[in-house]
Order: sequence, then C-alpha cells, then structure tokens
Amino acid sequence: MAEPAPGYISNYVSKHNDAVLATAFSRDGLYLATGSADMSLKLMDVARMKRVHTTGHREFGRNPSSHPVVQTFYDHASAVLDLAFHPFQPILVSGSGDCSIKLFKTTTGVNRAFSVMQDAHAVNSLAFHPSGDFLRPGTADAPLPVYDMETHSCFISADTDNFHTSGINSVAYDNSANLYVTGSSDGSIKVWDGANATVVNTIAGGHSGAPVTSVQLSSNGRYLLSSGLDSTVRLWEVSTAKSVQVYNQHVATMPSPATFNFHEKHILVSDEARGGIAIYDVH
Repeated sequence: MAEPAPGYISNYVSKHNDAVLATAFSRDGLYLATGSADMSLKLMDVARMKRVHTTGHREFGRNPSSHPVVQTFYDHASAVLDLAFHPFQPILVSGSGDCSIKLFKTTTGVNRAFSVMQDAHAVNSLAFHPSGDFLRPGTADAPLPVYDMETHSCFISADTDNFHTSGINSVAYDNSANLYVTGSSDGSIKVWDGANATVVNTIAGGHSGAPVTSVQLSSNGRYLLSSGLDSTVRLWEVSTAKSVQVYNQHVATMPSPATFNFHEKHILVSDEARGGIAIYDVH
C-alpha cells in the first residue's frame, strides 16, 4: 500500500532577479544555497527560514541578523547552473555558463570567489567526491574531468572509447565513492568505477533517446534515479542496469532534476503542467 504523500509547506520565499536554476543543501542541513540566471548566489540559514513561517517578517526590522539570507555572492559573468557544498569545509562551489567553477567562503562575509577553476565549456553539474578531495564537473563537452581540490590540477579518464558523445548534464557519486554516474544530452546514462574512472555500464537511450537531465544514486548505492526530457523519471537497478519503475504523470520540457526525499520513500520533480512539484511514491 502506498504511503500518503508527505505534506510540504512554503516556509520562506527569497527572490532573485531571474530564474533560479540551482539549489543545494549543506551536508549538515544548516544552509541552503540558490544559484540564478541573474548570475548571483544566495546563502540562506535554514533555521531562520523556518522561523519566518512562525513569526512572519516582523523580526527583520528589529533584528536584521535574523534575516534568512546570510549572504549574496556576485562573481559570475553568466547564469549559475549548479552548486555544491564542500562536505567538510565552509566552501560553496558554483558552476556557470561562463565556463568557470568558482569557490566561495561561506564564513568570511566576502562576496567574491577566493579561487577559480576555468574550463573551456559551460559547467552544468558539480559533484564532490565524498572525501572532499576531488570535484567532478559535468560540462557541455563529452569528456568528464576531475579536479584536485588542493592543487586544482585537472585529469581526464583514459577510458576514451566509452565517453559520452555529447555534453554531460548531471554527475553524482554514491556515498562510498565506489561508483559515480553521469547523464548526458546524448540520451545515455553511464556508471563509472570510482577508483579507476572506467565505465562499468551504459544505459543507452534510457529516456527514449531524450536528453538525460539528472541522475542520483540512492543512499545504499543500489538504485539510480534519473530524469529526462521525455517527461519521465526512471528508477534503475545499478547492478543490472534494468529499469525498476517509470514515473510519468508530470510534464518536463525543460531540464528538471528529480530527487529522493530524505527517507527515499518519495520522489520529487517539477511538473510544468500543474505549475508545482509532482510527488511519487517510490514503489
């Protein structure tokens, strides 16, 4: 029997000057970051956001430090396409259409990046290795680089025969770092060995040949969740690359990431037809 859909309420609304294209929570859940087509990033305090739902905005006038927006960062020359918090350090990383990866300190009050890694293509997705020592960006190019976070050296897998044939829209590690996965505009999903960066499985045409817009691994690493421009979300068994479930009661003509909720019993994805969020029972 399907569980009832969880209740979600709007706690706080923060406005950018253009569409919000990326969001990320810090590992401890204390902060939320948003990135926008207006080229800015906002860092927000989750507890303060929840408090607004209870007290309203009355407190801001008396105590400006209670405002949920902790800081706004400005340093990109194009839209911010993805965000990632470092798993252990107070660092927020952004990828942009300006072909750069920028690193911001979340504790100094400085609104400019303290370090930059320059790519040759738009940076669509970011995934930290669970150790925080490496960062894998998915870009508008087919090869998948990895950056050393200490030296900023860039490396590319030698498994060139198995590269995607088009840009990479999404990258995700499993919690053990034994595997990572990529989804591409070429319509395929690839599962990579986390140690030697070789492809161990390819799901070709996983979304009826449509571009794959997001990939995510379950917390136990056994299942892969993907979304695509065929207006479906699909659940795959990683070990066999077989489809387990298809969710298709939403419309997605624009890139829309699908994600598990916190206990992985439900899946959330944007629904253009209804102007809201579709919630699916995993089973």
